[in-house]
Amino acid sequence: MTDEAASAELDPRWKNRFRGARLLFLPGGRWQVPVIRLAQEMGLIVICADGTPQPPAFDVADEAVQVPLQDVAALVRIGRERRVDAAMTEQTDFAVPLVAQVAVELGLKGLPVDVAVAATHKGRMRERAAAAGIRQPDFRVCRSEEEAVAAAADLGLPLFCKPADGQSSRGVSRLDPADVATVIEAFRRAKEASPIGETIFEQYISGTEATVEGFVVDGQPTTLAISDKAHYPDLAGVARTLTWPGDFPPQVMERIGRANEATVRALGIPFGITHAEFLIDDQGDPWLVEMAARGGGTRIASHIVPALCGFEPTPTLISILLGEQADVVTTHQRAAQLRFLRLPPGKRVLGFPNLSELRELPGVIEIAFNQAVGDRIPAVEDDRSRHGHVIVSAETRDSACALAERIERDLRVDLSD
Repeated sequence: MTDEAASAELDPRWKNRFRGARLLFLPGGRWQVPVIRLAQEMGLIVICADGTPQPPAFDVADEAVQVPLQDVAALVRIGRERRVDAAMTEQTDFAVPLVAQVAVELGLKGLPVDVAVAATHKGRMRERAAAAGIRQPDFRVCRSEEEAVAAAADLGLPLFCKPADGQSSRGVSRLDPADVATVIEAFRRAKEASPIGETIFEQYISGTEATVEGFVVDGQPTTLAISDKAHYPDLAGVARTLTWPGDFPPQVMERIGRANEATVRALGIPFGITHAEFLIDDQGDPWLVEMAARGGGTRIASHIVPALCGFEPTPTLISILLGEQADVVTTHQRAAQLRFLRLPPGKRVLGFPNLSELRELPGVIEIAFNQAVGDRIPAVEDDRSRHGHVIVSAETRDSACALAERIERDLRVDLSD
């Protein structure tokens, strides 16, 4: 992986605010590195736990502990031995219920375990949303091939098949048209990507996808930023661009914000960062796709939201976990685009001749690649296998789009066979 932005610019009021406090943080993946660095800038001592070999965050954490993250008892023991003051995860779903369980055992502030499960299991999420009258696709949770075939017949085509507890579009299929064999193949693919072996089949709703970033204090949600999302035409569910503010009329933006806040209440999220996705139909009505009790990946919570509105979700969440009161205050409204990069699969990377030059352009927040010099480029199959990204911020939406397009056009990547 090429070098990339380490962390967002931290407001001076957060610097060393919690000097000496101890934070148990998991996991230690690439997207968690900027969060750990922000915590360290706030003065915290970060103990990072992860079960994978040589996770990136082990190089930056104050202490690294190799442990299977599903071993909650071991995590609790680590927390007690280190006398941690808070437990946290960010920008990943699977650790949200684990951290909630650890916080309960250690007597620390955390999400209720049932809320953490509802925010990470698409079936539980949809059940709570349905009970609250949230507009959403019809769905079926499936644990067997027979249930999958019955769900497809009941819901009708087209539809989506997804892991019930997955993220990053892994294991997602759109079925249209589909025979029984295709339905079973999609079910198996989704089940394989599900840690608990469950899938969900959902009615297909046509529309424009929107992402919604928010923050909750004492059960009161605030909508911070709304984007529209464009996908690769040949990859179902894999995003090509996210652009803020979303290209929707003002009254539709208001509907999206209200739907987002209603969903937070339906799931019972009491505090923290939220990231949601909605489909906006031809009438401008939002349909819930899903909501997460964590920040959006690819620097959305740590870098993009502060650039858009001046509010810093990650430090605010850390302060809440450490017992402080919080307010959601925005200072400005700007535009941004997150544009993903796709390189020719099978080629080998020889270099990025003008990468440093483009990173210095005004408005560039980050340009990063998943492949380093010498790496062979894989095919893009889901969100995690995209080859790189550009994040820019500007005064207007058009200016942000133009800057991101310019970078993608001008960026030179030397390749070989």
